[in-house]
Amino acid sequence: MSESRVSRRLTWIVALAMGLVQAPLAAQTSAAPAHTSQPTSAELHARRIEFERIASARADSLKQLEADYQALFTDSIVAGGRTVRIIPGRLTADELDALREGLEAAEATLRSQFGNDLTLFRDTMRWRASVDKSTRYGRGLSVRTGQTWATRDPAWTLWQFSVRSEAIESIALNAAGRNFVENVPGLYQYTGGAFSLNVRGERLANAGRELALSWATVGRECAAGSPAACRAVLTVAPPDARLTTYFTPADYRAVVTSGELSRDADSTVFASKRRCLEGADTACVRVVEQLARVPDPFSGGLRATMIEHALRMGGTEGITRMRALPPGTPALQRAAALAGVSEDSLLRSWQTTLSRSVAASVPSPAPVGLATFGWAAIVLLAVTRKRP
Repeated sequence: MSESRVSRRLTWIVALAMGLVQAPLAAQTSAAPAHTSQPTSAELHARRIEFERIASARADSLKQLEADYQALFTDSIVAGGRTVRIIPGRLTADELDALREGLEAAEATLRSQFGNDLTLFRDTMRWRASVDKSTRYGRGLSVRTGQTWATRDPAWTLWQFSVRSEAIESIALNAAGRNFVENVPGLYQYTGGAFSLNVRGERLANAGRELALSWATVGRECAAGSPAACRAVLTVAPPDARLTTYFTPADYRAVVTSGELSRDADSTVFASKRRCLEGADTACVRVVEQLARVPDPFSGGLRATMIEHALRMGGTEGITRMRALPPGTPALQRAAALAGVSEDSLLRSWQTTLSRSVAASVPSPAPVGLATFGWAAIVLLAVTRKRP
């Protein structure tokens, strides 16, 4: 028998054997019951009850742990117009002294700058202090402030810092600044809550840069010294009035870049946006009319620096002057009363302060020149270095 005939027979035999084996397996598979059935409604209900029981038990456990922890704060110290709850023996004598000194220093700073009427700087927060576990960086003081004793309450704020009187004073002044804008109607919304009595040169410099580099012409004009432009910058315009308040047609391309088109915009509007970004000014005019959202080019932190500046200008009589204003007085008028000057004088003084802070933050020419020379040398070395 030839080799080819033998090979064909073997192929038929193997195929027949495989068929005989696979047939029972296929029948067995088709007859096997399905094991992927969905749970019944009763099973789902039982699972939900179990999950709720576990969640309730966990919540009860956390409440008990919280109650046990709060029960430890049986002692307190009074300093700087505040009562701080503490755990007996948890803070060392030096740490207690630092806590008192920091709070009293903050109180002295407030009185020296704003007089004895500090009602607007007070809060109803409960202060609690403890010491975290020691780390390689040293012991850390943990101060919490909140309306209730519950640590998990979102109203609580956790401050963690080294046990130094300077750090405690800084935290107390930050809290006082927050209280001020919350207690004066309209100021919290005006500043966006970005307010601090510890305003530093760098923060003022950042505000000055925000004006000088603004994509709104009115911001750059304010940085150049225009009181009218600064007045517009410090005006909180509603979203539907931002375009006319802050921007000129020369700014429309930047507005189109940052703005959000309406959902009803059709393909022609998107084509106009493309032409606008390519340089067609007339196309930009059409696109800005279709924007669903015009961004605010100025931050609340920028406006906060003006209120901070007015507070410092006004001295100890500023709060009294501001309190005499009727309800609903705009923020800029309140700031002028705080400062004790006209609105235009306040705007010029604020703008000058920002400009000086920007100038003071620029490094001297010598270090810049040395740095430039150093980088040039590095680049030249990299270019001329022989490759292996």
